[in-house]
Amino acid sequence: MSAIRINGIRVGHQMFHCRQYPEGSASGDLLTHSLARNKLNLPCIGLEHTDFGHALSCCLEGEVPSGHPEQAVCMISVYPHGSKSATLGYLLALFGRHGIPFLYMVSSNAMISFVVNQAEKARVLTMLEQTFDLPPTHTPYEPSFQEETVEFVKKRYQETRAYFQEKRIKTYGFSLASGLELICVSCGRDGLEVAGTAIQDLDARFDFGMAMVHGETCHFYCLTRAETKVSLPAEQSTAFRVESGTADLVTFHGPHFGDRFGIFNAAAVCLDVAGLDLTLAGCTGASVSLVLPEGQGEVSLPALEKGFETP
Repeated sequence: MSAIRINGIRVGHQMFHCRQYPEGSASGDLLTHSLARNKLNLPCIGLEHTDFGHALSCCLEGEVPSGHPEQAVCMISVYPHGSKSATLGYLLALFGRHGIPFLYMVSSNAMISFVVNQAEKARVLTMLEQTFDLPPTHTPYEPSFQEETVEFVKKRYQETRAYFQEKRIKTYGFSLASGLELICVSCGRDGLEVAGTAIQDLDARFDFGMAMVHGETCHFYCLTRAETKVSLPAEQSTAFRVESGTADLVTFHGPHFGDRFGIFNAAAVCLDVAGLDLTLAGCTGASVSLVLPEGQGEVSLPALEKGFETP
């Protein structure tokens, strides 16, 4: 197959990874609550509902809260994905083929973001550059300022970062897609290439994709608009668990969402107060995606509007 054409690759500055396991956590007691109280920005979040509660991974900018190990990570995003399952699956298979571990993956309406250990950054960039069809003008990968300069600017000129939270957070509006097909594939790290190829072969539009890694096991989720079936090689099918169902997806974005603290937390609180539970959630850049059980998407909109302002 010919190289997939994309517009670019975005590399975030150094961040730290925080993880919340469902065991021992009270219902609705998310790590994002305490991080929001500490005014810590979370540029990338992945959340899944498990049999034991919610598992959450996030990147934070700023000082790591006590009790959490400092794990230096980097967020690397490919854009645009064109809502093509071929691009989403190809990326997953690519990480599996090269044996490069990642902590979690989240998509937005434009980007697919992988969070990797800082030590893996150069290897991931080399892999992506050699695989995708990038425009000649796509240089450099890194932001234009050096890390030290960026940190100085943030501290000296805080207006370059949106360190505030409104009583009702302004958004550009909510988008609801109901009755989507939700596919979940669980496998070991060594099965990522096969799982990614199966998603790639769906040849469908996807609205949201996410992957969470638990030790040596990866849970991959994909929301599509048509009934689809993941086909795995018969000789390997026992190494995978494939589940499907239906779900609703609410997405929204707003001014400086990628730079501000407490955005996702405000949405989670609104849903919790209304007695609604998240199946999945993801944030990357300025976009927030909330996956709810089928039929709860419509109910979630008035609940969210108690904390968010729409045009």
